[in-house]
Amino acid sequence: MNLDGTHVRRLTQEVGYDGGAFFSPDSRRIVYRASHPRDAATVEQYQALLAQKLVEPGQLEIFVMHADGTGKRQISTTIPFLGSLSGQVELTVFIGAQTGVVGRIFLTLNASQIPGVTLAGDFLLEINSFGSAQTIQAFTVKTDASGRFDGFVYDAAGNPQVSQVTIAAGPPPGALVGFCEMN
Repeated sequence: MNLDGTHVRRLTQEVGYDGGAFFSPDSRRIVYRASHPRDAATVEQYQALLAQKLVEPGQLEIFVMHADGTGKRQISTTIPFLGSLSGQVELTVFIGAQTGVVGRIFLTLNASQIPGVTLAGDFLLEINSFGSAQTIQAFTVKTDASGRFDGFVYDAAGNPQVSQVTIAAGPPPGALVGFCEMN
């Protein structure tokens, strides 16, 4: 497909789920996850769910292929469907007399199907490579009664609110500090 969305070409033909595709850094290969039914009964079950616009999470394999769809090969054994993770990165990079990075990384686990493990929650990591607190513009954080991160503040139209935020001085280089709430 061209960058403008023209010349769309289907690259997979197998019955089953293909998704979560990403290009390699050099854009020459595509990696994706797939689940292809192997017998008539599972093909029938897959097609019945698909007719309802549903797909049942199950076991997946990781595949890689050339960007033109040739050279497909499985590169993993079966893995569980892990769900989805989404996030947002807000970083301000300073270059000059004082060089550094200040900002936030926010991730949320939307769904999970790891057998025997239940994960759900949000992760907010604040980054400040300077030796003193830094003030930047960032999305306004909402906290619960105990002061824990509870998402972002939105206006009546559903737009995230922006405010001046002070990020505390960062830990020594190489250290990673964050807040993770998992249920």
